[in-house]
Amino acid sequence: MNNTEADIPRWSRKLLRWLLRPEYLEEIEGDLEESFEDTVLSSNICQARKQYNREVIKLIRPNLIKKLIKTQKLQFMTTFIHSYRKFRKKPTFSILNTLGLSLGIFSLLVILTYLYKEAQIDQFHQQSDKLVRLNKHVLNLDGSIEDHPLTSGPMAQALLADYPNVESTVRLLPWFNDEVLQYNETSIKSKRLLFVDKNFFDVFDFELVQGDKSSVFNNNRSIILTESLAGSLISDRSPIGQTIKGFKGSDLLVTGIVKARPDSHIQFDAIMPLDVLNDVGITWLKRWFPQMVYTYAVLNDMSQLPALESDMENFMHKYLPEREDTYKLYFQNFSDIYAHSSQLLYNDKMKSGNHKANQILWAVALVILVLVVINFMNLSSIGRMIDAKGVAIKNLLGASSRAIYGQFILEAFIKLILAVLLATVAIYLVWNRLVLFVGELQFSDLLNPWTTKTVLLLAIVVPILTGFYLLSAKIINKRITPSGTELKMKLGGIRSSLIIFQFLLSSTIITVTFFNYKQLKFISDYDLGYEPESILSLRLDGPNVSKQALAFKNELLGIPSIESISLSRNVPGLGIGTYNVKPEGVSENEDIIAAVFMMGDYDFNQVYNLEMTQGRFFSEDIATDKYGVVINEKLANDLSWSNPIGRHFDIPGEFENGTVIGVVKDFHIKSLHLPVEPMAMIVTERQTKMSLKVTGDNLSETITSIERKWNDFEPNYPVEVLSLSSVTSDMYSKEQRFSKVLTFFSVLAIVIAGLGQIGLMYFLTSSRLKELSIRKVLGASGFSLMRSVAGRFQLLILAGFLLSTPLAWYIIKSQLENYAYGITLSILPFIIIGVVIMVLAGLLSATQTFRASRTNPVDILRSE
Repeated sequence: MNNTEADIPRWSRKLLRWLLRPEYLEEIEGDLEESFEDTVLSSNICQARKQYNREVIKLIRPNLIKKLIKTQKLQFMTTFIHSYRKFRKKPTFSILNTLGLSLGIFSLLVILTYLYKEAQIDQFHQQSDKLVRLNKHVLNLDGSIEDHPLTSGPMAQALLADYPNVESTVRLLPWFNDEVLQYNETSIKSKRLLFVDKNFFDVFDFELVQGDKSSVFNNNRSIILTESLAGSLISDRSPIGQTIKGFKGSDLLVTGIVKARPDSHIQFDAIMPLDVLNDVGITWLKRWFPQMVYTYAVLNDMSQLPALESDMENFMHKYLPEREDTYKLYFQNFSDIYAHSSQLLYNDKMKSGNHKANQILWAVALVILVLVVINFMNLSSIGRMIDAKGVAIKNLLGASSRAIYGQFILEAFIKLILAVLLATVAIYLVWNRLVLFVGELQFSDLLNPWTTKTVLLLAIVVPILTGFYLLSAKIINKRITPSGTELKMKLGGIRSSLIIFQFLLSSTIITVTFFNYKQLKFISDYDLGYEPESILSLRLDGPNVSKQALAFKNELLGIPSIESISLSRNVPGLGIGTYNVKPEGVSENEDIIAAVFMMGDYDFNQVYNLEMTQGRFFSEDIATDKYGVVINEKLANDLSWSNPIGRHFDIPGEFENGTVIGVVKDFHIKSLHLPVEPMAMIVTERQTKMSLKVTGDNLSETITSIERKWNDFEPNYPVEVLSLSSVTSDMYSKEQRFSKVLTFFSVLAIVIAGLGQIGLMYFLTSSRLKELSIRKVLGASGFSLMRSVAGRFQLLILAGFLLSTPLAWYIIKSQLENYAYGITLSILPFIIIGVVIMVLAGLLSATQTFRASRTNPVDILRSE
């Protein structure tokens, strides 16, 4: 080779020789070489190389290049036919490989679709990158810290006045109770009535289907309905301009129809201006206490957010000096609100996700992806071993290693495409059941950027990685002999590492799923301090039934299955307000915050049967009990009251000159995510809810009887009878759904790992049939045969499980931190899970060894 030829760009020349038709190649290559030499002499070698590259690119023309498509099509069809013949000859490996790959892609598509939808929450607002929400850390009396999203009514205007970086603010107030909206003879209960500032549609990009955002709030008594609510309430004409009755009996003018957005953390079915609260006599929005609204701010410059947040101490000192030691204000980025609000208290009116749960799903998706790739590579390598004789013959006939591995990659690509098609069809067939697990999804949601990119990535990476694995690991040890090709399969090196890693991931996901189920079982069996299964609740919404509550109560007591009834303002699990309380012995500067449970009569304990630890419960026969207070153990302990009976107790603005008459054993009025909070119980005349203790098994018949009595009092107002067991269950609906999702995909991951193990054991026994036959002839037992085949494999599984234990422990511990009351971690369940995994793996190994041991040794040795 002369110097000039050595200087010619190597890759350009290779490209030219690969693309150009043979009849043109020699002449064109000679012309290019001459031109290269001339350019070197007239200019320099660098310029000559650039010109050579340009000329090669210019030559890529249809009339000069080979008919590659036809060649590739022929190669593809040849490979496809070869793969089909292999499937007919050895269907086990092909089925295991394709099935495992299909299950993995099935799982990936569903998980990624769900996570993509979660990531799209609140992304449609144009100002989302400038929006923040004002939250606060609250220091409790016992030293614990809580995070609250609720703030004072005047805070929004104070932020706007004091900080130039705050461009605008908007306040939201999801109403505490359901409100009945009535149009002519139609009444519908609005469960999500939202009060907002009048610039709501300037800050958030909710679409008004009808109405003008600049004028929809001109009237304080205006109301905006969602399309579904408007269609149900006013179906015979255009809703705009119609007057409906609702919210404290007001006449409300429909001024707009808004499109509901499930992809927003702000949920509503009707919107009204906050100014209407002043019109109906609700004035606390102007006061710094209570704190009931969500405050959002649009910033001019997000880079100044840390400076703004650091000045919140001065803000508190200026406006709320009495709370500057217990409140710490902070801002939450709008894009983080949905995913990172599960830890916030009093956020139940807003839609929230669970960042930790999503992280676990991401981990599950990654685990499944890794398991699928490992299985695919291992089983593909087994397929190559089965076909080793064919590979050897191709080598003898002159086929290059590159061509052979190119065929491997093409075969892997064909299997992958088939697996994607099978997974898509499977998802379509079971979609109606899947949505029970993954929630608000449509089948069309599968086609999203995340799933599309993942499939494309798999289509490129998995075949290439499989080919590289076959090449680098030197899976095939072939030697052409007169009798054919000898095969060896070893569990060392890369293969052993992959098996350990595979079972590390599988064991982790099994263990996490088990403890997740155990925690939910613990919650469902936990003693709340009362029996929710036997208690029903309803709201006294209608004007007639609220005025005649006692008469309605007496009517319901006539139903045989109703044992007792209590009227109250609060019901466990259905919300309770917190107040600043002033117990005896606490200075004026100390802030004691407690939940205040308000009863409307003296029959509450007949329904709930709460346990008293000191003193007594309220009695109608003792006149002074209307000034009595019953506190829970938590509040008594926080106040260090060993003998609370007779202590003075005030609730400023609600209850004066109270006296503690008893201490009730702690009972749970909120979910077990939260610890029992300090609580005081008093009797009040404001009765908005009713609790009913029922007997018997026919609950639906009892509810029907209650509804019939309600209709006698309130024919125009709908009633909703709730079972407190369903209320408490709803507190953990997200966890229950997540547990189902995790269990479902965990089972798939286990199946995928199991398919891989079956495939490996199948080939281990198949490749050693001669050895096993000789041992059997020499008298070896079935157990010794199984140990010789599967012993090393079992050790690898055990290593994977032992390595998974600390990882699983960490994940479970982080999950349990979401609960104030949870199971105790111990090593025993880990040991039991490990034993079960080893036994199951041993059974799978035993089935394959049993298959081999049943083979007639004479047949094997004769064929050899």
